[in-house]
Amino acid sequence: MAIVTAAGVRTHVLDEGEGTDAVVCIHGNPDSGDCWRPLLDRADELGRVVAPDLPGFGRSERPGSFRADVDTFDRWLPALFDELGIERVRLVAHDWGGYAFGAAAQRPEMVRKLAGFNLLPLDGGYHWHYLARLFWQRRVIGELSMLAMNRRTVELLLPRASGTNSMLPPEVVDGFVRYLDPGMKRAVLQLYRSGTVQRLAWAGRRLEAVDCPKLLLWGTGDGYVSTRDGRRYARWLGNCEFEPLPGAGHWAFIEAPQLWDRLTYFLHG
Repeated sequence: MAIVTAAGVRTHVLDEGEGTDAVVCIHGNPDSGDCWRPLLDRADELGRVVAPDLPGFGRSERPGSFRADVDTFDRWLPALFDELGIERVRLVAHDWGGYAFGAAAQRPEMVRKLAGFNLLPLDGGYHWHYLARLFWQRRVIGELSMLAMNRRTVELLLPRASGTNSMLPPEVVDGFVRYLDPGMKRAVLQLYRSGTVQRLAWAGRRLEAVDCPKLLLWGTGDGYVSTRDGRRYARWLGNCEFEPLPGAGHWAFIEAPQLWDRLTYFLHG
């Protein structure tokens, strides 16, 4: 565990193993780097594995001197590589962490592999789910919705993300709400409001410079990013394997834990 300052943001990082060639794991909303523990525990197989908390999330610094938006993300990720001495990267992402594909593509020569599951597509064809469109991306309504965001609210929303329309385990919910303070809620709003379709597509165009193997694993019961979105994104990425995970939802690793073995095999070496 370490605290580093990247692009002016004090960032909490879980860091296992050694070397300048690293697997870098980027979480989404409302997670933290803790969700990557199954890969961190495989550093003996994978080499170095790094899992930061996004700016404004987990144990990282909250918005104040910076905005937790895509512009900050663009500066933060390459700066994090520099701070941690990473020269080659195998990048794996989930949910909003998928924006990291475009941020890392600013240094295409570094990127060895890209992998992810149920992540944010950057192909220009994705349209935000109802929580983003109706609440988080709207002024005032977004702020009011965050006032009501607590453990009970999260529990009510989770079945839509499940591949079986059921509640996720209590320890998963604990992870979602552990760091859900006013600063993190503010970060969620800033991030979603900066993620226009046009801006996501602009970031995605940078991926044209990244020529490496890619893998997308997809929980087919996802109520936020559909399997159709995932298949389309895989075709657009090129040189990309797409593997559906029936019976799993948005947090596919919960309902399809074999995902970790598949990611490890792909990311190895």
